[in-house]
Amino acid sequence: MDQKVYVSNDTDAAKFIGGKLLQPGEGREFDRDAVPGEFLPGGDEAGNSGNQGDRTPIRADEILAFYQGANAAQLIAAVPEYSAEDLALLESFELERKQPRSTVLAAVQERRLTLADGSLGGDGGGSTPPAGTGNGEQT
Repeated sequence: MDQKVYVSNDTDAAKFIGGKLLQPGEGREFDRDAVPGEFLPGGDEAGNSGNQGDRTPIRADEILAFYQGANAAQLIAAVPEYSAEDLALLESFELERKQPRSTVLAAVQERRLTLADGSLGGDGGGSTPPAGTGNGEQT
């Protein structure tokens, strides 16, 4: 059974913890393995060896800081540079909004498709023929 730990955000800024956005003044229970050491009881000494490694919490804070200061056009312009992990962060921040912006979410989905196409060896240029053409069938 996974051990749970309660984390509260007593700061003025939102924090990204365990795959969730924790707003100022909020608190939630998380699986202990998903919580960066700095948020565990006892501070850093309790958990630098967690599953998230050193990059994720820092990158999450960078993306959150950019997200909070950017408008939709700026976010969409930055999306082509994001990795799959970065896209997940951006999408989670956007979905936490009272009214998520469809343009930002569409840009995230488009980038995911481009990344998936690239991982399959595609050229990213939509090389799949339209339905009913180029598939060898006679009509």
